[in-house]
Amino acid sequence: MVEFNPTVPAAAGRRFAAAASLAALALVLAAPAFAEPVVRKTEKVGVGLYQSFIDNNGALNVSNTGAQRAAPDGKILVLDPGTLALKSEITTKDSAALGLAFNAKTNTVFTTDTRHANASVVDLGSGKVVATFTQGDKAHPYNVVVDETANRAYISITGGPEDEKSAVWVIDGAAKKIDHVIENLGGRAAGIELDAANRQLFLTRLVTHDIAVVDLEKNAIARTFKSGGEGPIRVVLDAKGERLFVTNQVSGTLTVLNPKTGELIKSVETGKGAIALAYNPANDQIYVGNRGTGTVTIVNGKDYSVIADLKTGSHPNHITVNPKTNLVYVVNKAKRAERGQPEIEDPEGDTVSIIAP
Repeated sequence: MVEFNPTVPAAAGRRFAAAASLAALALVLAAPAFAEPVVRKTEKVGVGLYQSFIDNNGALNVSNTGAQRAAPDGKILVLDPGTLALKSEITTKDSAALGLAFNAKTNTVFTTDTRHANASVVDLGSGKVVATFTQGDKAHPYNVVVDETANRAYISITGGPEDEKSAVWVIDGAAKKIDHVIENLGGRAAGIELDAANRQLFLTRLVTHDIAVVDLEKNAIARTFKSGGEGPIRVVLDAKGERLFVTNQVSGTLTVLNPKTGELIKSVETGKGAIALAYNPANDQIYVGNRGTGTVTIVNGKDYSVIADLKTGSHPNHITVNPKTNLVYVVNKAKRAERGQPEIEDPEGDTVSIIAP
């Protein structure tokens, strides 16, 4: 609204108003425009898809683990970010390469293989696996996060059904080996997030329905607080907004927590089997993949209202946001048959969806 000075002549006032209107329009056009989110494209791209990341060339890289009961056929598929067409692929030898975390500074990828109890380092420049390591044949390496500045990676080790002991492998990215292991983390740790500024990790613990905060100086749990739901599985930190986002698989909710106090800020019902999680600070939107409903719920970070609930594929498992284009990529796992039963034909599984904001 333009406020006129009563001492200005009417004609001058009209010219001033017109100029102000044009200036306001220019500001609107210059600001980022986010339309109502839609699924732009979904393509079937591989077998045994799991996670993804955007590389330094802007391509989408997706872990392709192969058929679950077949011999290891691990690959990283390099896809065109607009068409999802296959550009190239990297073979990860005998590793299934489920979890992925990219270090843009060193152009390397850290992978986790729960099936074979190991983790690897892949050099994207050469397309070669340069190291593979393990720590016990019963380890369950799950998720991995990278500290690019320190050239380190942290891998959550989930205790098995009969062994609730969890740990974190601390990987030296330069030496490409396990530097040390943080043990006695309990509760079947799953999701992992790094708070580099405060030298700590956030771990979701499935059994105890809480978040463990691990002090990286003391290599031990500093404190715990409830996740606000049941079966917390993934965790993302919004450091600037001082918020911790958590997907709770059992309760089918997204919870928003204060990372300093553990206070529950908000709980949002998203859908059965809430698992995948990503946050885009550019538009302050939170993305939750619900494996039980085959949908991605988009939540407004300002008031936590649901903006959209979009059908993507059979089991949305991982979500990646491209910060340069604001496009959102969803990796949809395929339905799996019960042991001893024939494989299921699933046209909506092993797909990647693109959501345009």
